[in-house]
Amino acid sequence: MRALRIVGLTDGGATVVCEDTADGERFTLPCNDRLRAAARGDAGRFGQQESDGEPQLRPREVQARIRAGATLEEVAALAKTSVRRIESFAHPVLLERATMADRGRGAHPSTDGVTAKQTVEQLVGATLAARGQDEGVEWDAYRDGDSWVLVLTWHAGRSQNRARWTFHPGPAGGTLTARDETAAEIVDPSVRAPRPVREPTRPAAPAPGAAVAGSLLDPTEPTVSAPPAAPAGAATGSAAGPAARRPSGWSRTP
Repeated sequence: MRALRIVGLTDGGATVVCEDTADGERFTLPCNDRLRAAARGDAGRFGQQESDGEPQLRPREVQARIRAGATLEEVAALAKTSVRRIESFAHPVLLERATMADRGRGAHPSTDGVTAKQTVEQLVGATLAARGQDEGVEWDAYRDGDSWVLVLTWHAGRSQNRARWTFHPGPAGGTLTARDETAAEIVDPSVRAPRPVREPTRPAAPAPGAAVAGSLLDPTEPTVSAPPAAPAGAATGSAAGPAARRPSGWSRTP
């Protein structure tokens, strides 16, 4: 690193002239707030003040993004400013989101036109308690176009789960429509995605007189072989007459 010494000021004090102490080469620096802060030993504070500059988004744009679900940190990064500078704009919108989340928790889920008697908070609480996952539950809401969306997040081990419903304000707390499979399943654990049903493959019928393979039968049943051929001269079914084929208990009428 080369050592410099200040020689003087130029342009009416707007530029500082420095000189290399080894070879006399000269350099200029703008005499701005950053240089003044460095000269006072306050460069760290100046860096914070610089990051707290005027937001690059208008207050209405900041509020619109917060209402749509963005976090303060995300909007601050987009606006190229600090969270502190946009908190005053975001505060009313955060209160609005919290109010809609409270209202949504008291709404009733509706599936295929059938509305549950219990609220979504009651149904979710029962389901998560049965799973042992009723810790770290958080409710939020954000605006999506003309509708409000209720958001539930909870932890299951190291993973974070999320469910979303479209909130329809109305009498008795309003109703909710699931926006994803997780939301539908958590209020009704019996709901599952339908699976295709395939017809079972049936083995071909054995040839007459052939033994039936034991692997095609119930292993608990004995293997049945084809009956032996009748000896020569034995009476056939037609000779024995119909009575021979009737079940016991039947009688022939004269």
